[in-house]
Amino acid sequence: WRKCPDCQAAIKANNLKNEKHLQMYFMGRVNEILKSHGKKCIAWNDCLGDELDKDIICHYWTFKNTATVKNQAKKREVILSPMLSFYFNYGYGAIPLKKTYKFNEKSKGFRKKGVRVRGIEAELWTEWVDCDEAVEYSLYPRLSALAEVAWTPLESRNFKDFSQRQKF
Repeated sequence: WRKCPDCQAAIKANNLKNEKHLQMYFMGRVNEILKSHGKKCIAWNDCLGDELDKDIICHYWTFKNTATVKNQAKKREVILSPMLSFYFNYGYGAIPLKKTYKFNEKSKGFRKKGVRVRGIEAELWTEWVDCDEAVEYSLYPRLSALAEVAWTPLESRNFKDFSQRQKF
């Protein structure tokens, strides 16, 4: 955005400090449009700031700014989809089934009082997944593991039991 003449013109026209503030300005405008149609805005965690409407839901995906997201989670709802646990387009070498199953919101600081976790979500970005078989291989059984993480209390989870039920 630093080299884009349109972005630089928008920064100047709206008396914004820099490109980050342009992003906040844009998110605010998008949020107002969505709200006018009865919709909710969800934004990736790397584009949120305190100046934005607290109705915007934070979609937490990268650990680069975990402290910021935890702070935001006290002010707005958060959806957890950490890249290193729930991005299923990555191979099992990078995100093994056990890593997905062992995800622990509490150890990441998202079970503290006042933190507003709306839920968890998996991603499967298909630009590197070239056929239906690859999609199925990437999703299963990790999607089943994610379901248990979402719906089963940590103290009730058992990876060995889960593995036996998956028949893999």
